[in-house]
Amino acid sequence: MRQAARILGPLVLLAASLPAWATIVLEIDLFQLVGRSDLIFVAEATGSRSHWGEDGRHIVTDTTFTLSRPIKGNPGGQVIVRNLGGVVGGMGMRVSGMPSFASGEEVLLFTEMRQGQRYVVGLEQGVYRLSRDGAGRATVQPRLGGLTLARRTPEQRLQLLRGRRPPAPRALEQFVAEIRQAIARCTREPDRCR
Repeated sequence: MRQAARILGPLVLLAASLPAWATIVLEIDLFQLVGRSDLIFVAEATGSRSHWGEDGRHIVTDTTFTLSRPIKGNPGGQVIVRNLGGVVGGMGMRVSGMPSFASGEEVLLFTEMRQGQRYVVGLEQGVYRLSRDGAGRATVQPRLGGLTLARRTPEQRLQLLRGRRPPAPRALEQFVAEIRQAIARCTREPDRCR
């Protein structure tokens, strides 16, 4: 009981000091994203459907993606990704930091299977939005809206990572090359990628 109080007490104080719409998650680096993902791909969102989940207590949204480029895994032509939240019959549910997708949006996703459904790894941390410059070159950039990132200190305390600027857009080709290098390293050093 004391162990739980030592862990939960600081988390409650930490949560009370944050805006109500923030979700606190541990920061995941590229190696962890790659290691936790069984399927990484570039795709376009082609439609979504919100409905009550199997438990009848949560609204979920299933988004269909048409793949343009597999990076890890062999997904086939389309993939359905599930997220918590959505609107059903005038009733809505929203989870801060949970990604949502607009039809026609291009993304690079890090995904995993959980309980028979495919989810994005690390909430918004596993989503890189694509845009194109005037010459048509694709760039990617994460959007961490609704998330407050934290990391563990050597003393195992949570340290919030505030005041950091969002990463600048980067060339899609460069990022894909970095992902492929991370995949190779994760094969050699699986402990680095957990």
